[in-house]
Amino acid sequence: MKAVIINKYGSADELKVVEMPIPSIKADEVLVKNYYTTVNPWDYKVRNGSMKFFTGNKFPKILGTESSGIIEEIGTNIHSFKKGDRVIAITGMKIGSYSEYIAISETAIAKLPDNVSFQQGATLPVVASTAYNALHQLGKLKKGDEVLINGAYGGVGIAAVQLAKLAGAKVTAVCGTNNIENVKALGADVIIDYTKQDIYMLNKQFDIVFDTVSTLDISKTKIIIKKGGIMINTLPTPKAMIAQLLSYFGSKKFKSFMNKPSPENIELLAKLVAENKLKVIFDKEYNLDELPEAHRYSETGKAKGKIIIKV
Repeated sequence: MKAVIINKYGSADELKVVEMPIPSIKADEVLVKNYYTTVNPWDYKVRNGSMKFFTGNKFPKILGTESSGIIEEIGTNIHSFKKGDRVIAITGMKIGSYSEYIAISETAIAKLPDNVSFQQGATLPVVASTAYNALHQLGKLKKGDEVLINGAYGGVGIAAVQLAKLAGAKVTAVCGTNNIENVKALGADVIIDYTKQDIYMLNKQFDIVFDTVSTLDISKTKIIIKKGGIMINTLPTPKAMIAQLLSYFGSKKFKSFMNKPSPENIELLAKLVAENKLKVIFDKEYNLDELPEAHRYSETGKAKGKIIIKV
């Protein structure tokens, strides 16, 4: 099979297309033929070594955290899936989706509805799941909440705006000038252009501040959080973890987390896509052998929506 590997951490030039054996499956695994995978900021951070604390120094590595495809073979202990099923695969921190086939546990796949495309399905485990878990599991989002979403037209932000609106929240979205109309189309109630307005000067406080791009100053952000409210970001740096610990003693909480998608949540999100309640926004599509170019584009920070890879 064709796969894209790295033999050491470094630039996008380290991504190499190679031929590898199709993996064998264990009794509790399925073999998925991938149709689509994606590029997320996590992927290039793994590639450049920023996440080696989590991914270790064993090479070669096949990168990639999510994909969609069809089951080609099932293990002897598999009862919930069958050959030919359309599925979403969650490789997550184990990585491995930049390949034509993956052997993966039954507990790391979700069913893909017939009316949701492989392109749409491949995008759900990272960004949409991160948005859902941040808002619902950490933020305890409820109808009527005031929610500020920073980075509202990034991958996670696009999902977060829509999911918050679906829950009945009032959404203030922060984005750049070029994305105002796009964010308005997602349903945001109030839009802040960060190039023209300082959010810390707002005469307003929020139940949830979700910093999807982890660019807000944690200590300054306290002034726009209600008592009993929470700030959430997705970059658990040492500074962020200290802030999280200290907030335990106050009325304004801070949580920094790394998302752990579950098949149950992915199927819920896929159902929302199937019902046209959750839009998936695509930016660019590349082929598998164009992954170095796709990584370089992702690193510019200019992607508006998901970068998808046809396997």
